[in-house]
Amino acid sequence: MEDANYDDDNVDGMSITSDGDVEEEGEENVSDNNASDTGDEEESDTASDSEEYTAVTGKCSHCSILSYLRSSTTNPACREEISDLHVLHYSTFLGEKEWCHYRVWKAITEPHNFMSIMIDGMEHLQGIIEHGQGFTMYRSFNNLPANANLNIHCLLLQLESRIKRFGKLPDCIFIQVDGGSEKANKCVLAMCELLIHRRMTKEIFLTRLPVGHTNEDIDAKFGLLWKRVRTEHVRTPQHYSKILKEIYGNSPQSWVSLQDIYAVPDYQAFLEPCIHAKFGNWWKEGNVQHCFRFCHVPCSIDYPMGVQTKFRAYWSDEVYEIVKAAPTVKTQTGYVANRVCSFWGPQEVQIDGRIVCGMNILVELPKEPLYSEFFKETFLTELKHEMTNVNDKHPNRGDVGAVCADYWNKFMDEYPQTHDVARLTTSGVASNSDCISR
Repeated sequence: MEDANYDDDNVDGMSITSDGDVEEEGEENVSDNNASDTGDEEESDTASDSEEYTAVTGKCSHCSILSYLRSSTTNPACREEISDLHVLHYSTFLGEKEWCHYRVWKAITEPHNFMSIMIDGMEHLQGIIEHGQGFTMYRSFNNLPANANLNIHCLLLQLESRIKRFGKLPDCIFIQVDGGSEKANKCVLAMCELLIHRRMTKEIFLTRLPVGHTNEDIDAKFGLLWKRVRTEHVRTPQHYSKILKEIYGNSPQSWVSLQDIYAVPDYQAFLEPCIHAKFGNWWKEGNVQHCFRFCHVPCSIDYPMGVQTKFRAYWSDEVYEIVKAAPTVKTQTGYVANRVCSFWGPQEVQIDGRIVCGMNILVELPKEPLYSEFFKETFLTELKHEMTNVNDKHPNRGDVGAVCADYWNKFMDEYPQTHDVARLTTSGVASNSDCISR
């Protein structure tokens, strides 16, 4: 397994892949701007360094600007101005995190009224922290892609678990996600709207932190896993389960569980035909909205499904964005901190004398049956072929390879050979919950 550098003090916006590499989330980069008072040759070298530094997904564009400015000048006045800009930017993402922690506190202190969950993942592992309750690791395999279907399914399983423990869902649910396309997409938003329509709860807030500053307590969970497996060969699913239990079994959370997922419904095919054709790009660059609110309202001509959806760029009412200064504005760096007011949209409009201040993502309810997502067709064939090779190469059942082969054979005996979710669920194979501690 390839080793990678991991800095505990600087992991904002990072996720850890299954092979130990560190990746950052998001898509925002920043074009080159400079405020250098050095020579042309030195300025060119600095710009080149900045391009290399910022050509990484998940880097906060404002941090990129400030980092470039800081490295491109030694002028005391200029550096003082950069520090002032950094303080204002720091107040922005710190304010967003404070609101995040407030939502967590509400869920911990009032569990019958609020629920707060935080979702993150790496390849074939989806972790969900239910604040004040516990932590669940959902594990899948190569037959299932890590897409919106898998994330929606894990979310619904977590809500189902809550209902089993409390008898019902609380009136308000906070869902925190990162900027990954498998979580921040229109099908996830549409599912939240459908949950409100079904009156599973009265209000759902789906939020994400600004790009480059998404590090939260769930990232530490995956950091523990990465450190544990980076120097160890994990040869079987059972061995991986054992490692997960060793890592999370002594968690201070009230419970920790591991659940295997072998098949998921195709929620995307189920929801996409019902989503408004003009809805899109709400998570992208200049259009990014970090907060969505889905609220139960009486059914009406404006809200035929009894759901009102609203959005806002930030949870805080005021934030600062680092932007290039206008030509008429004199600054040392060429940049200013632009104060931005955030409010719930869409703005009020008058339609036939009615004031409308919300929208719907779903234009109709899903009518088609909910089928399962097809397996990757080559997965089982390749796995069976490899198992045949291992069994042939290790006829002596006592050596390490043969022991591993036995574990894989046991796994194959339980593994579904079809994507028929209804059959799998009936037989109890589609998901296998293994409680670690209570």
